Amino acid sequence: MLEDIPAAVRSQHDDVLDAIRSGVLDELKPAAEKAADQFDAARKTRLDRFQTLRSGAESDPIPTDARDVIRDYRRASVETVLVPLAETLRFVDTGVVLRSARQGLQDARASLTTQQPDHLERAEPDALYEADEADGTIRSIRKTWIRGMRRVRSWVSSGEDRIQTVPVAQLVDYHLRHRLPVAEKAVLLDIEQNLARWVARLERAATEWIHATLRVEAAVDRLDSEARQRLDTAPSSDDPESQEPTSDRNDPGEQESEAVRQLRVMETTEKAFLDVLHDAASLTLDDAEDRLRRLAQSAQEAFENDTFRAGSFMAKRRRVKTPPETPTGRWVEWHRQATARLAMGHHLSEIRDIIHTEQASMTGAIVDAGISPARQLVRDALRQLKALREEVDSLLALPAPGTERHLIQDLDAVLDRALDLLENELAAALRQTTVRRDTEAVVQARIDTIRLAIDEQPDTFVVHALPADPEAPISPDAPSHTVQWTSILEETTAVLLFDAWRALLPPIADTVLQVTSTADDVIGIVRFNLGAAMEEVQDLLVARRRDETSDEIDQGHLEAARELALDGLDRAAALLTDSDRPMVDAGLPIARAVRSTTTATWARIHERVRAAGRAREQVLRARALSESYLRTATEWSQATGRELRIRLRRTLQLGQRRAEKIVQMGQTAVGTGEVDDAVIQETVAAVIGLGDELSEMPLVYRRLFSLRPVRDPDLLVGRTADIQRVEQHVRQWENGLPNALIITGDPGSGMTSLVNVLSATSLRRARRYTIELTERYTEEADVARVFARVLGLTRTGDPETLDELAARIREQPTNARHRVVLVEHMEHLFLRAVHGTGLLARVVEFMSATDSRLIWIGTISGFGWQILQAHEPDAAGLVVRHALTPFGRETIEELIIRRHRRSGLALTFEAPDESAQPLLARRLARAETPEARQEMLRQDYFDRLHSLCGQNVMLALFHWFRSVRMDEDGSGIRVAPVRPIRFDFLDTFSVRQSFALKALLEHASLTVSELAQVLQLSPEKARTILEALGNAQLIAPAETIGIAGTYAFDGVEPDIRYRVRPMVLHPVARHLRSRNIVH
Repeated sequence: MLEDIPAAVRSQHDDVLDAIRSGVLDELKPAAEKAADQFDAARKTRLDRFQTLRSGAESDPIPTDARDVIRDYRRASVETVLVPLAETLRFVDTGVVLRSARQGLQDARASLTTQQPDHLERAEPDALYEADEADGTIRSIRKTWIRGMRRVRSWVSSGEDRIQTVPVAQLVDYHLRHRLPVAEKAVLLDIEQNLARWVARLERAATEWIHATLRVEAAVDRLDSEARQRLDTAPSSDDPESQEPTSDRNDPGEQESEAVRQLRVMETTEKAFLDVLHDAASLTLDDAEDRLRRLAQSAQEAFENDTFRAGSFMAKRRRVKTPPETPTGRWVEWHRQATARLAMGHHLSEIRDIIHTEQASMTGAIVDAGISPARQLVRDALRQLKALREEVDSLLALPAPGTERHLIQDLDAVLDRALDLLENELAAALRQTTVRRDTEAVVQARIDTIRLAIDEQPDTFVVHALPADPEAPISPDAPSHTVQWTSILEETTAVLLFDAWRALLPPIADTVLQVTSTADDVIGIVRFNLGAAMEEVQDLLVARRRDETSDEIDQGHLEAARELALDGLDRAAALLTDSDRPMVDAGLPIARAVRSTTTATWARIHERVRAAGRAREQVLRARALSESYLRTATEWSQATGRELRIRLRRTLQLGQRRAEKIVQMGQTAVGTGEVDDAVIQETVAAVIGLGDELSEMPLVYRRLFSLRPVRDPDLLVGRTADIQRVEQHVRQWENGLPNALIITGDPGSGMTSLVNVLSATSLRRARRYTIELTERYTEEADVARVFARVLGLTRTGDPETLDELAARIREQPTNARHRVVLVEHMEHLFLRAVHGTGLLARVVEFMSATDSRLIWIGTISGFGWQILQAHEPDAAGLVVRHALTPFGRETIEELIIRRHRRSGLALTFEAPDESAQPLLARRLARAETPEARQEMLRQDYFDRLHSLCGQNVMLALFHWFRSVRMDEDGSGIRVAPVRPIRFDFLDTFSVRQSFALKALLEHASLTVSELAQVLQLSPEKARTILEALGNAQLIAPAETIGIAGTYAFDGVEPDIRYRVRPMVLHPVARHLRSRNIVH
């Protein structure tokens, strides 16, 4: 039985080695060998696509397809090397195998111990007390004494067998559970260390390689493909866990240098990775097997020696003082953490591919969803518009007498088809496109894909710190940390990626919205130009009917019609063509933004993964969370800042103007204010010479910016509230609350334009009567006659009084169709003289007396209304007054820009001289794009224009006329900075001249005799005052007010009615207010 124990020990050793060999080495070595072959193949494939960098003075440039090469190389290596290795390590579970081997050995020893008897009796060995050279003196003496005593006994008595009692259980327990395990521990520890060192080297090499490869991809992503060049680079060392991420570089040379450096690092790491894989072949248990064999032999000899000496004085006490060590399994977690690091590298690579795959297809999908439908609509409309242009070209030949109406009908039909095309097939179709929803769906689909991929990722990875020196002893108790994997991905993508992707969509919607706005402009251009062309043909028809025509006149009308129609269609087509360019270019900034945000997001993810377990991890997480709040706060502060800057600038400008005015008034009061005659001459020249400047502008521009009141509702700006007030008044009348409505406003504020548009829109279904008072009325009979003729109530003769006319109105049968009477320029019903307001009061009373039958709407200037209220308060209380909404700065801008857009011409604002506006010059220098620069110039231009013009539309148009000029190629309009005209010479006018200006504002127009009555002067003095005002180009005959600059004052005629020129109404009113003459 005792002879079986050494064999059992050797068998146990073989079982342990076989378990480790079959459970670990037989799995790891083939897997490592296969991984090495696959890795080498992937590396060679990469090298076949572009050569590795040389270490000499020159290096190969990064090829244009480097991104694809590195990506394919990484994917292949991860799928065929990293993933199989991680799966093998997970399957093998080395720590469990080692623990099981130790536990199995311990269990086998315990079983073998329990199988032994407590004692064994046998014949004492004859040589037990024989002398031995190894014995010491005392042992030798004792052995000699025992041999002597036994010899003496043998003489005295007959010999008997001596029995030896061997404590078998105790000796087996001691040798198998104490002495042998202590000796085996070093062997088993060496086995564990050898395996751990190789796994640690594998873990480090794989981590270094995956991080280096990903950094190469990130560096190549930042490269500008058009600026790649050959650069000298130097290799750099790298620690995959501690190296900070490389910062973005704008210089292409630096970007490529960085890519080259990272590529060299990658090549170093792939060589180290390959070496580790090849070294797996050297993993063997041969040395451990030899050492265990020697241990077993030594243990057998020691056991045999103990059993041989059992029961003698030479026997030693063999007791296990401490229980045998129980395997703790510390290597289990260590090896699993190593496997987790390899798996994390795989998932890091996987998430990069997922993000970049979604990014790669997103730009095209966004363009297809948001831009392509709009482009197709524009192309179709453009094709049909060009066909209409050819049709119009063929129609506009000189018509034979009597066929003009056919031409007008044909042009009207073309206009209807063009408007149907542009309004229904283009503008309406563009408005029906769901750009924002469709593009949001594209982005959301990719966000959902990434989120789903993140949800499928492991929540965490528990990893230990990479050993600084893999050749040093490995401790299974190395500190570990938990990488919050999904939290890193969710936080980083939500803050940096998803919000940035969503921010790409508004510019797409804005682009389509701009195209829609262009379509609206095109509609306006076509409607205005073809309508103006038809008006020219209509004028030709009228001229022929009146026999006021000639070949030259006929040809002039036809050429004007051709210019208006064909140029308008050409400009409309050009606008549509130009609108296609922003849509074509829309994809480029999207692609750049998508690529840059994706690259930045990936860099942050990579950075946070590498920083996991260190203090920097918390810094990066805090930065990621704060960036979201910072972005929101920045957007709010920028918007608020822009608004505050605009308000501050306008406040400063207003304060400056008021300060200048106070100084000017003070100078005038003390008699020190002087005005150079050159200032007056400059102003006069500007007013007179405007016609020459306008003659160089296209015909359509001269028509659009005519000083005549507008009739097109689209050209009426800033009057929405006023139109709504009139509509409300009509509804009240329908509900049994009749009242006359009087509209008041400053001269030149657009009351006539408002009446024209009301006739074409809100009042178009009513039966309308328009009474335009263009001359002064002083007799009630004259007014009654004019009103009766317009209303068609003269069958029984002209009425002599307004009461008689009122009776006729009440006798009229009630009609289901409303009758609206529009009375314009009611200032001509009074004269500011003794009993001069009585007629105006009578007319107001008449309107009130008949307001149950007729809807009365009158217009009068604010100055005239003040006179009515002051002198005839009872009459003023009989009607409802509505003061026009004051024009703001934005209204003036919209009014001008809307008219300009009808021309179809490009618009470019020119920068003022830097010395004149240094603050603006500095702002322009900081502008990032030409569009931003133009926006600044546009804002500054209209800020200054509004400060000069106030609510006076005519003056604003006047300054616009002076600013614009055609490009040399005739393709657009250039707008020079506002050139203010100085009207401070008004402050040098006498009191009588100022009161004469006041009288002209109050009465709309005056003759010499009327002015003499108002000022209580002689006609000669009144004429002298008008001469002075005319020489300053402040007044003009009322009938000449039309196209700006077409009249030059050459003297006062007694019977001519004069009025203040529209473009100087604002400075005149401001002058009178400064003198407290008007309020």
